[in-house]
Amino acid sequence: MKGNTLISRLMTPTPLALGPDESARRAREVMLEHGVHHLPIVSGGRFVGLVSTNDLHRIALGDPYRDDPELVAQDLELFPLQEVMTEDVVTLQATATVRDAALQLAKGSFHAIPILNGDALAGIVTSTDLVAYLIEDE
Repeated sequence: MKGNTLISRLMTPTPLALGPDESARRAREVMLEHGVHHLPIVSGGRFVGLVSTNDLHRIALGDPYRDDPELVAQDLELFPLQEVMTEDVVTLQATATVRDAALQLAKGSFHAIPILNGDALAGIVTSTDLVAYLIEDE
């Protein structure tokens, strides 16, 4: 049964991550360049938070993906990620199952779960990853 599969099978291993002192501008650049919507924040080798495109929308004076890129970049440069990131993030250990991830994502208030080994970032799984896995042929 797919629900019993370890989450490590479908997570993105060693995802892109930034440090808490980097700017929201840098987060936007990385997200745009790599086509991702969530960036884990890591400090001293341990996971400390998560930044999403929604977080960038919240702090930008305009739409950070549609308005004048230079004006938006100037706005985002003012914010270090430690002021923007969500710290109280639902995480799972790499020993969790797909069912564990589905139960958390079904709550509907977020779309990514950082996967940890202890307190170190091991990967990330998104609702898109989960749906793709569940509809693939076995």
